[in-house]
Amino acid sequence: MDKTANRFIGEAVYGIMASQSVMHTEIGRQLESQISLKKIEERFSRQLINPKIWANIHDRVLSMAKARVKEDTLLILDLSDLKKKYAEKKEHMATVRDGSDRGELVHGYWTNQVIDRGGDRDKLYRSLLQHKRDFIVRLVGSRDLIYQDNKVRSLWLAFGCRAS
Repeated sequence: MDKTANRFIGEAVYGIMASQSVMHTEIGRQLESQISLKKIEERFSRQLINPKIWANIHDRVLSMAKARVKEDTLLILDLSDLKKKYAEKKEHMATVRDGSDRGELVHGYWTNQVIDRGGDRDKLYRSLLQHKRDFIVRLVGSRDLIYQDNKVRSLWLAFGCRAS
C-alpha cells in the first residue's frame, strides 16, 4: 500500500485504541495534530472508501484467522440494527425495527455482529430444528421453552445446566 494508506491505518488503529471509539472525531482528537479536526475527518473519510485498504485488511485478517478456525469452530452471525433517531438523509439509511421501543419502524442501519437476543425468534431457528442442525441461541431470560413436554422458563433451564 502507499504511504498515505499506511499512515491512515496506523493513525486509525492508534486512535481507536486510545479513544475506545470508532468515531472520526474521537480518533482525530487522540492524534494531537496541528491539522484541524475537520480536515482529519475528511482525510479519514476519503481513506475509508479506498478499496485497496479494505482488500489488504481483509486478506490479513483472514490469514491470521484461518489457523484458528477448525472443523468444530462455531461461527455465530447476528443480524441486528442500529437506530439513528435524528438522521434523515445519511447514506445507505434503511428502515429498521426498534426492538427497544415498542417495535416501532425507524431510520437506521442493518448490522452484523456476534450474538444478540433478537436471534431467539421462532422463525429464525425453525428451519434449523427441521433439518436437525446444531445451533446456539442467546435468549432473553423470560423466554419460555418446551423441555420434556413442559413449558419452562429459559433462565431456569440455564441454571440447571452443568458448566464445564
